Amino acid sequence: MYNIEYSSSNEYFNYMYVSIKSVIENNRDLQICFHIFFDDLTEQNLNELRHYIESCNMIVKYYDIKQYAELIDSVYSHGFRLSYCKLVMSRIIDEDLVLHLGADTLVRSSLKSLFSIDMNDYFVAGVQDTISWHNRKKIELSRDDNYICADVTLHNLKKQREEGIYEKFAKCLIHFNGHVTYCEQGMMNYVFRNRMRILEVNYCVMPPPLYFSSVQIKKIYNLKWYYSQEELNTLYDETVIVHFTNGFYGKPWFADSNNPFKDEFLKYNEGNCAFELKKGSGISKNSQIAKKIYEKLPFFIYIFFTRLLELHRTLMNKER
Repeated sequence: MYNIEYSSSNEYFNYMYVSIKSVIENNRDLQICFHIFFDDLTEQNLNELRHYIESCNMIVKYYDIKQYAELIDSVYSHGFRLSYCKLVMSRIIDEDLVLHLGADTLVRSSLKSLFSIDMNDYFVAGVQDTISWHNRKKIELSRDDNYICADVTLHNLKKQREEGIYEKFAKCLIHFNGHVTYCEQGMMNYVFRNRMRILEVNYCVMPPPLYFSSVQIKKIYNLKWYYSQEELNTLYDETVIVHFTNGFYGKPWFADSNNPFKDEFLKYNEGNCAFELKKGSGISKNSQIAKKIYEKLPFFIYIFFTRLLELHRTLMNKER
């Protein structure tokens, strides 16, 4: 049995449904149990999703987070409460290995190779993420420390239970005075920092490696290590999982999004839970400005702009 976990509110239900369809359509040969954490999903949506999953000879289990409020409250920093479910999975899901997928993901091929990697010495596995040096320092990480994206992560729940990881998350929150940079992702990288397995980049493809080179990414985010250009060159053909962050593209449910995997995501947008595209691109104003600078001006000006934004955010945070 292969175990996959999602967390979703009613607002993101349709996108999660599309993601789950992409998992099933590309993994018909696997027996999968979907573990769904939710807060305000309607009975109609719960039943619709259950009917679809079971009609595909798969299994679904639901977890209403109101029943686990005390667990989540003890590790909650700020932001979207459902995101913190991945921090308490070891106390709720009685399985050894669970793949967490965000609602904004697309699975393009078999997950069997991902589930077969050796996790004996690791708490979690994920893809190296791009984050500013300033924000890495906020959670006491050095340039030598890896930093993974939390939205596609393989969790060794057996080892997390054995070594009391849930309690370490609670202590982490206290250590940072109740507010951790980048919410549960920051907490995961701080607590797991010495026991994380780094996955190949094609297991969680985000916008930066689609429009920046490997060298540019290392300069922009002041990274000591990132994937090689040779690895990035294979993304369009060998990507297994896409994670739709905004960046220069916007999410695929926006009409003007130009993410290269948008059409592939939308081909699963059909049936009772199909959604209409939102107007615009969903790209923030700062990202729109940054995109114009990157496309029209020398790269060093783009670097200067990103450093300026980082300084502005730092000053704003100090004022708060």
